[in-house]
Amino acid sequence: EHNFPMQKELTSQSGYLQLFFEHAKDGIAVFDLNNKLLEVNPAFEQMYGWKRDEIIGQSISLVPPENIADAAERFNEVKKGASYHLLETVDMKKDGTYFNVQITLSPIYDDLGELIGLSAISRDISYKKEAEKLLIQSQKLKLAGEMAAGAAHEIRNPLTVISGFIQMMNENPDSPYIEYT
Repeated sequence: EHNFPMQKELTSQSGYLQLFFEHAKDGIAVFDLNNKLLEVNPAFEQMYGWKRDEIIGQSISLVPPENIADAAERFNEVKKGASYHLLETVDMKKDGTYFNVQITLSPIYDDLGELIGLSAISRDISYKKEAEKLLIQSQKLKLAGEMAAGAAHEIRNPLTVISGFIQMMNENPDSPYIEYT
């Protein structure tokens, strides 16, 4: 019985979509054809640091300055009907910090098949990138350790031979080299 409001909400398709939009873990943003934000979900607000009320109807940059040209190119491609699936790139939060994201960009059409907007779904993959970096570092350290062990082995062999000869030379008190050995 206590689930009744939830069931009622879920009975309508738009209600279901609204719930999905609100509770999705990925950031979702909807843009009009002039790159102005029409809607963002709570995950987007949390990920990018912008409040919904600050940015709806605005055209804000979500990418670092050096990525603006690439982002504009992608926007234009999507306006022509292209889409991008799980593209890895770097975005920028409101406070200017960069973070690694996986983005999916798609055109949005109305019932008549007219392009009316674009959707961007962003997933923060900073932790994944960090893990990959740590893995590469540990592999480099392992390789360095193996190289050091190999070098030590290469040096130890001739040293053992030299040490043996010095001991033999040292056992003969009549050797002219006794003071050196």
